[in-house]
Amino acid sequence: MQSFRVVSCQRYVAVIARNEAIQRTQPFWMLLRSSPFALAITICQIAVKITIVCVWVISVNVLLSGCKSGYTTRKTLIGDRSVSSIYAMIAEQKQELETILPAGAIVESMYNGAALKITFDSGKLFTPNSNTIHETSKSALRQFATVLNNYPDTQIQITCHTDNTGRSDYNQTLTERRARSVYDYLCEQAVSSTRMDYAGKGIYEPVATNNTAAGRALNRRVEILVVGR
Repeated sequence: MQSFRVVSCQRYVAVIARNEAIQRTQPFWMLLRSSPFALAITICQIAVKITIVCVWVISVNVLLSGCKSGYTTRKTLIGDRSVSSIYAMIAEQKQELETILPAGAIVESMYNGAALKITFDSGKLFTPNSNTIHETSKSALRQFATVLNNYPDTQIQITCHTDNTGRSDYNQTLTERRARSVYDYLCEQAVSSTRMDYAGKGIYEPVATNNTAAGRALNRRVEILVVGR
């Protein structure tokens, strides 16, 4: 068998040019009659072209999948209404709530304006170690319910949290009872129960450190998420 020889650059270019000429003038099977080196170059060229096409197809599919995923996520959040109408409705609610709610309540835009988060201080909303709503806080919740009823195309999630003082199981139960109390009171104010859900998170989702009194006060809170649909 003839030993392998290193082909010079000039010869390599000449072989490629010859091969391209053969490809233009002869069908692929005719390359079998040409040199093995020319056939190998042709196969490599075909492989490169197939690879380029495959990469292009995969890229298009990934792009389309990302667009579909984003559309599905947005549709899950805001339903079938137009995005602009959702944003306008949420913005109006935010203005009204900032006007009527007490200074301790925090109203924040969420999900790029498609939802609101209203945070109440549990220490002001409930009597200590109880799920009984303060009489002075009921007025704020009644005003809050009025705004919710003016905008029925929203879903409401009530979530109660506390600090890490005391036993975790006691705190978990307390937050569940407090969330249910807010839910029940809003139902009494004619907010539809089908629009609302509630949960107690206990000590497990702090927003500040529990090592200071100020941090623990921030962790004792009720968050109400209002999502446009």
